[in-house]
Amino acid sequence: MSENSKAKVLGVQQLEKNKVIIEIEVSPERVAKSIETVYRKIVKNISIPGFRPGKAPRHIVVSKIGHENFMAEVQNDILTPAFIDALNETNIKPLNSELKEVNLEEGKPMIFKIEVEKEPIFDIKDYQGIPLKGAPIDVSEDDIASKLDELRDRNAKLELVSGRPAQNGDHAIIDYQGYINEEKVEGIKGTNQMFEIGAKRAIAGFEEGLVGMNVSDRKDLSLRFPDDYHAKDYAGKDVRFDVTVKELKYKVLPELNDDFAKLLGEVNTLDELREDIKNKLLESRNEHQQSHFKAQIADHLIEKNPQVDSPETMVEKELDRIIKNYEIEFLMRRLDLNHYLQAMGMTAQQFRERHKESAVKNVRMSNILSSIAEHENIQATDEEIKTKIEKFAQSIGKPFSVVKKQVEEEGNLVYMREEIVHQKVMEMLIQKASIELDPNYKCSHEDHHEHDHDHDNCDEHGHDHHHHEHHN
Repeated sequence: MSENSKAKVLGVQQLEKNKVIIEIEVSPERVAKSIETVYRKIVKNISIPGFRPGKAPRHIVVSKIGHENFMAEVQNDILTPAFIDALNETNIKPLNSELKEVNLEEGKPMIFKIEVEKEPIFDIKDYQGIPLKGAPIDVSEDDIASKLDELRDRNAKLELVSGRPAQNGDHAIIDYQGYINEEKVEGIKGTNQMFEIGAKRAIAGFEEGLVGMNVSDRKDLSLRFPDDYHAKDYAGKDVRFDVTVKELKYKVLPELNDDFAKLLGEVNTLDELREDIKNKLLESRNEHQQSHFKAQIADHLIEKNPQVDSPETMVEKELDRIIKNYEIEFLMRRLDLNHYLQAMGMTAQQFRERHKESAVKNVRMSNILSSIAEHENIQATDEEIKTKIEKFAQSIGKPFSVVKKQVEEEGNLVYMREEIVHQKVMEMLIQKASIELDPNYKCSHEDHHEHDHDHDNCDEHGHDHHHHEHHN
């Protein structure tokens, strides 16, 4: 939609604390375009004697279906995009809306009023000087050495083992078949499956049972699935694995030198690689610390502001967002969320209910941040919005103009502004917080941020980890 055809906000009337009436005007040109669009849609699907399909004049089509019905279709074609234009202009985040008045005539502007229940604003207490705890950010030589070892391991080559049996650290390529109550189970089998012995990715005893086997050896492993195993059909059951070793391989680590640094494709020398590792660890640990601070801030503000509620409409929308993110995550792993839930013995509704508490907390925190932004007059600038759209466009490989149009027309500009504002509020809260840094600090916080696994000052809690492994 061009700038000239966008709807205009004529006024916003405050009704109650969280309700307004927005008066919106749509240009005669936009009305004419919609009339033509509706006519083209209807004329293709209507049979009128004396005219070929799709060729009947508009006045004949309107007469056939009735002027009132035709204009109702025109109104429906205009309302949603016009309302989205108005929300983009006013930056109102709607919870519910109800159409109140419409004036629509051909050749004239369409003017309508819509009542909107918007995101509530609360008086927020105790958001200055929030007490935060954490560990100082540093990177030791041991940290760098550990990361180098990890990179060497990741770029290791696998060579065939000869003249000895399998040992810890080897990669065994095997065939296996599982039996429960001596009945073959089709879901517990694998052909040419590779297992790293000692990686502990299989159930207890499986990898350990491969130690000492030679190529072509066959062996039975009598084991038990854990009681909390993700596939409920096998959880807690005894299983006999019939295992045959096809190949054994061992890792050959690359030498730690400039050639290895060049192999990674970003630097030219080992010293540059060490510096790059240090900078990335510092960046990662800083992000981790900021995320940990944000989790503490959320708990503090929610505890200190019980007056902030979570409207059901907002909670349901947040649940929709959470579930959608899971679906996308599974899709990126070439997996299906519904199949995973079936394996877990859980329905989609049960999975949704499991995340209800998180959704409520997220909504309360969103309302708190928006309320603080209102009181502190924190807004998203046009430049910040442009930068965010540019980054999004780059990430999905589409032109900026296309993504900008899509964001505006789909009503996501309001939510994009909100993300920027909430981030700015969090940055302000951290700047004004009372921060205590202790090298010996250990957190037991149920946070929901992405952890830097190299950082040893915070245990992992509160995540929904998805383990997709073979049935062994």
